[in-house]
Amino acid sequence: MKNFLIIFFLIISACTETQKDKAKLVKCFKDSEIRQLYDCINSRDTNKVVAYFSHESTEIRRIAVYGCGSIEDSLLIPEIEKMLNDENEYVREAAAFSLGQTKSATVAKILRTYFPKEQALTVKQQILESIGKQGNRKDLKYIVDLLFQSSELQCVTGRIWALVRFAHRGIFSDESTKLILTYLTNETPKTIRKIASYYLARLRNIDLEDYSAQLLKLVDNEKDATIKMNIIRALPKIKMQGVVSVLGKILKNPKEDYRVKINTLRALSKINNEEACFLIFEAIDDANNNVSQTASEMLYVVGNELDIEQYLKKAKTVINWRVKSNLLAVALKFAKDDKQKIVNTTKKLIEQSANNYEKAALISGLSAYLPSWEFLHSKITGYDVKIITTTCMETLAEMSRSEAFNEYCDQNKKFKREFAQIFKQAILSGDEALVAIAAATLAEPNSPLLSQFDDFGFLHNALKSCKLPMQIETYIALSEAIEVIMGEKIAVPQNIQNLAIDWKLLQQLDPKQRAVIKTSKGDITIELYVEDAPASVSNFITLTLNEFYNNNPFHRVVPNFVIQGGCPRGDGWGNPKSSIISEFSDFNYTTGTLGMASAGKDTESSQWFITHSDTPHLDGRYSIFGHVISGMSVVHKIEQGDQIVAIQLVAN
Repeated sequence: MKNFLIIFFLIISACTETQKDKAKLVKCFKDSEIRQLYDCINSRDTNKVVAYFSHESTEIRRIAVYGCGSIEDSLLIPEIEKMLNDENEYVREAAAFSLGQTKSATVAKILRTYFPKEQALTVKQQILESIGKQGNRKDLKYIVDLLFQSSELQCVTGRIWALVRFAHRGIFSDESTKLILTYLTNETPKTIRKIASYYLARLRNIDLEDYSAQLLKLVDNEKDATIKMNIIRALPKIKMQGVVSVLGKILKNPKEDYRVKINTLRALSKINNEEACFLIFEAIDDANNNVSQTASEMLYVVGNELDIEQYLKKAKTVINWRVKSNLLAVALKFAKDDKQKIVNTTKKLIEQSANNYEKAALISGLSAYLPSWEFLHSKITGYDVKIITTTCMETLAEMSRSEAFNEYCDQNKKFKREFAQIFKQAILSGDEALVAIAAATLAEPNSPLLSQFDDFGFLHNALKSCKLPMQIETYIALSEAIEVIMGEKIAVPQNIQNLAIDWKLLQQLDPKQRAVIKTSKGDITIELYVEDAPASVSNFITLTLNEFYNNNPFHRVVPNFVIQGGCPRGDGWGNPKSSIISEFSDFNYTTGTLGMASAGKDTESSQWFITHSDTPHLDGRYSIFGHVISGMSVVHKIEQGDQIVAIQLVAN
């Protein structure tokens, strides 16, 4: 362990019951009873956690009730409901949050009963948001019809969050949409308008034609990047003339935030007319790599046979390997003739490249050409680079879903049998990625490969070989495949031992401990939420001190979403041999939030991500354990394959 990593200066101050951000009470890990409570939460011992509900300490009651929001056990609803009567408003707020996490249809009715009686505005706000997480259409109408005084800003905020949560679940109405658009007017405070814009960002199956003029005006006048990019996502839902023109103006503005341009490109791909396609192709020349990459990805959706020569010509001149790979994939997808020529070019670039992520990107483009399956199989058996073998397996899986698959099978009688055997070999390989991808492919509805097997005992053999918790995602994939194919219900183990919290380590940290993520593109400084996510922070710092993250790649980058690192394999399937609990909170995923990646509740391990922009659909579903305080410009520059050189703890 190197000396420069060990920089601890401050001890957590004495335990008090004063307020902190978002009406939280300061926690103190020097208190043995608080540590014991967290250990009960960490072990998911619900009986012991509930026993703390009657504790004389307000802070301990609050931690216990709040911790149930991560446990998410609907059987605890009656006990949590009782805490809505607690004398302390912060305990009641925690109860409202935890009820919203329980995924039960009964919760909204309970919360509606308590809302009129509650006097504390912070609690009322949380009650409203939790109704949005669990309520039905009747509850939506209740939220819309509420009347508030102008002084009740927190209730207004709670109502908007409720409408956002409803919308993310596909529940909305004309009345809720009209109300949201009212809040989006420029006379409304920016914080309110920003939350309201989240409603529009993820709406599904809605006709916004009646609001066309209003939405276009909002986009044209909006200065805030977050609000603007969210409104843009709603524009494909209107058919008014001039939409593409407005979006084209945004793309051509050199001063426009790159994230706004990315959402513009995604909107244009859904409009998908000739003018939109032209604008997308033009955006490949954008100076920002994220914009250029997104444009090339959107061409895979909107491209056509007539423009193949343009795609190939651009692929020859473009510098960014990701864009080049995408353009070749687009050309191969839409080509009717000379597919082999494009494949040969792709294979040549694969062999020439020294960048494994570039190789993988080029390989994934071959999914549109079924005869390349043997080439992909050879890379699985002949390579030990995980990002290559995993991508080859994913590409073979994509081939099995193609419309041309059955036709190709008819023309090549032995092909389907040989192709299916690749998936069986993958499942028996013991490689967590290959096993999971192959199992999930076989479990897909109407999989064309199932007919090639007389016996599926190999699925059980693979399941028995899974090493838990390290291969929990693979175990889940196999369990689901066995249920779908064989009709056997396999319970996912619930008694996996989560990593214990290192209290001695945490007691040496500043409550707002900082760390510097040194990358190949520059430094990113983060602040860790020591008191709010002790299991996540303890795990992250332990791995940091053991130099686990050194020379580790950012294996996943999704423009205007996240950069993700912490996978020792470099393909997103790797973890150390331990897992930690999910620590869900009422914090929000905003720009620069540090969150834990997972394959489901309580499966977090070493992988983490940083958000490019606000992502409220992740709230309460992925643990938040910090945020970026400097270096967001570096976050925006990170590309897949860039390195985490080291992570250093630093004094505040």
